[in-house]
Amino acid sequence: MSENYSHTQPLPNVNGLLTGELGGVILAAGKFTDGAALAFLAREAGHIVTTHTGTPPPPLSECTNYEWPGLIVAATPEIHADLLEAV
Repeated sequence: MSENYSHTQPLPNVNGLLTGELGGVILAAGKFTDGAALAFLAREAGHIVTTHTGTPPPPLSECTNYEWPGLIVAATPEIHADLLEAV
């Protein structure tokens, strides 16, 4: 997992997607109780959620070991396009 820290300016964690502090995030593969739960809530709130290839995440019933693949979560199509390009 990669994170950026600043001693002078605090950075919000990924939960900032739900409060508007973050416009997007790239998540590594994770258990449903980790990033997938956040992605589900963000999608229900109107955010764009795709895999790292830009496809919709698979249905939970098709996943093994209660894991979703790596995800991109973005508030707007423009942010999603930028994150998809970065991946």
